[in-house]
Amino acid sequence: MTQIDVAIIGGGLAGTRAAIQLANSGYRVALYEAGSYPQHKVCGEFMSPGCRTLLQDVGVDADAVGAAQIGKTIITAPNGACWEEDLPGVAMGISRFQLDTMLSAQAMLSGVDVREKTTVTDIQGDLQRGFTLHTRKRETFSAKVVIGAYGKRSTVDRSLKRDFLQTRQPFIGMKQHARGLHLPNAVELHIVPGGYCGMSHIEDGMTNICMLVREDTFRQHGQGSQERFVEWMTTQNPVLADRLSRAELCFDKWLSIAQVPFMSKGLVQNDVLMAGDSAGMITPLTGDGMEMALAGGKLAADCVDAYFANALSAQALTTQYETQWKQLFSRRVRMGRFLQFVMLRSHLLGWGLHLLNTLPSLGTFFIHQTRHVDLAES
Repeated sequence: MTQIDVAIIGGGLAGTRAAIQLANSGYRVALYEAGSYPQHKVCGEFMSPGCRTLLQDVGVDADAVGAAQIGKTIITAPNGACWEEDLPGVAMGISRFQLDTMLSAQAMLSGVDVREKTTVTDIQGDLQRGFTLHTRKRETFSAKVVIGAYGKRSTVDRSLKRDFLQTRQPFIGMKQHARGLHLPNAVELHIVPGGYCGMSHIEDGMTNICMLVREDTFRQHGQGSQERFVEWMTTQNPVLADRLSRAELCFDKWLSIAQVPFMSKGLVQNDVLMAGDSAGMITPLTGDGMEMALAGGKLAADCVDAYFANALSAQALTTQYETQWKQLFSRRVRMGRFLQFVMLRSHLLGWGLHLLNTLPSLGTFFIHQTRHVDLAES
């Protein structure tokens, strides 16, 4: 049986960020990724200004590979109403295909045992006794600490019997890459009944197009066809129609994911620390999901480092992690849910955009409330 200090399940932003930091601190770290690098994922691919430091601290420079620079946000409504606001600092756009490749490569350079195409199916034990992990390949590993960073939902969630799985989620995510679009240095959010479509530039002059829609809306207007549903969306928002009419789509079909969960999940389960989307998701319209994942990975690594240094007991490790996660993210997650509630209701959206245009400071407030803002950069 292979024995390690830290087992990290999931090789996305939170998992690789935590793995690199812990390996750089001298711990034996194994990273278990069910897929392989590189791969495309359903993701907004928009990085808040704070992501730059979170990446540079572990030796990853997204600007060096041509990440797009983004300075403002624009929201459009079905009736043509529009609101725009500067972001608190310069944000970036970069594909997960590129970013995950860079992070996984940096993890290997740091000495992380990166195990691709390895699906963890069961976790037994706790911090007092140690953990035993079983994989679909019938491999067995032991670890002193386990971090769950495997995304929105996983086989591991069922093994751990997490409560959120009992509630069916009503949202579907869809994604494309496109060429031929020239956005005004902005991340754009185009609202339609029952959903929204975000667009922003990424590297190599491409644009990421990512949608979140209610499942019942998709079924009603798409009737099982992605193309039919996208065509319907273009009839609901004139700006979105203009953008998509000029987009040269790169993928043969839209990437998609069902049952996207936004409810509270629980931050520690059977002494396993949850990080990134495994801990909780902020609504995509805020544009803060990638920063939350990176910052969540850093927080998990900070707490585990303190535990190994005997600065925290096993109980204090889980308690401190939960407390600090809530301090960092709970406010912005709640605000994101509120804003999504408003934007998905047309009678509230028009009123809301009018209010934002009338009171510009209110828009600045909402932007600051849905992300960490470094006042030195804003």
